[in-house]
Amino acid sequence: MTTDEVTRKKFGLTHDQLARAKSLRQMGVTEDDLQIAAQIIALMPPAPQKQSSSKSELMLGYDSTRLNREKALKLLGVSEEQLDVENGKILGSLGIEGSQRKRSFRITRSVSAPVLKAANEGGKRASWFSGRRSSATPRSRRGSSVFEEVFKGWNCAAAFGAIEDGPSEMEILQAENEQVKYDLEMVRKKLRVMEEENKRVRGELEERKRKEEEENNKPKGWFGR
Repeated sequence: MTTDEVTRKKFGLTHDQLARAKSLRQMGVTEDDLQIAAQIIALMPPAPQKQSSSKSELMLGYDSTRLNREKALKLLGVSEEQLDVENGKILGSLGIEGSQRKRSFRITRSVSAPVLKAANEGGKRASWFSGRRSSATPRSRRGSSVFEEVFKGWNCAAAFGAIEDGPSEMEILQAENEQVKYDLEMVRKKLRVMEEENKRVRGELEERKRKEEEENNKPKGWFGR
């Protein structure tokens, strides 16, 4: 009779129960650990399920992510080809060849042509970048045209659904700089007022001293009168 058979008869275990106990012993895990792990797993939120594409998206050959990207590009007035060209320029300036990069969301269907046409027509707007490009170096101007198109009259974050109404970091710094200038001007005004007050007090003291000297220098009569 083997050791396993003796153990099963002694504790009244089946083959599966004995094999389970031996496996848990080898892994250094107890039944209590398994119960705690089961409770933790039960409390964890369920994994997000992948949303299936709608019928219209399947007919157009788009999934939800692809369609949202095309909508964002249309709002920004930039085509997928422009992004691909500018990305190639940027990666080329970094020493990365075109064969080493992988393009995602490549447009392969003719249904995207109306989207691209609308995107190209929507990009003709005034840009605050136009006045700043002349001061940049040639290296920093690489790949800037597509970003100029992106920011022409549009809020980039708003196009993707993340509207930022708060002030930017540059606006905060400018406001702090204006506040510092205002505080310095107020301090200068107070100093000027204090200097004028000191001059006035000094003049009064000198006038009083002069009068006292004149009074002391006057000739006196008999008995100091």
